[in-house]
Amino acid sequence: MLVSIYLTQCDRYMKSNIILENIDMYVGSLLEDPIEGALVGPTLACIIGRQFRHLRDGDRFYFENPDIFTEEQIKELHKASLRKILCDVGEDMKEIPRNAFDQTKDPSDLVECKRLQSPDWKVWKDEI
Repeated sequence: MLVSIYLTQCDRYMKSNIILENIDMYVGSLLEDPIEGALVGPTLACIIGRQFRHLRDGDRFYFENPDIFTEEQIKELHKASLRKILCDVGEDMKEIPRNAFDQTKDPSDLVECKRLQSPDWKVWKDEI
């Protein structure tokens, strides 16, 4: 397994007479440099990504799987967001951070609640 290991960590292993090819995959993957914007290296990113994909695709109730919702319904579901939900249930909320998980005091990072899209629930209405 080829890993990009921090030079100091690599030197430490070289001095301890450990053969780099014999390092456990998990230990080696923790020693990898993180990929840009992530906390893990390419090996763990691949493993974690594949696991999430398998969980999603194996879930028969996952909303994007075929025969669960129509294309129009899926399009509307993609409009739903945590920030819109927080705006709808919050008392007198007029603005919310662009990322609902962030705390901010900078007005440029806030979005007006009335400008956020909501799903059009009419696409679930059956014609009789």
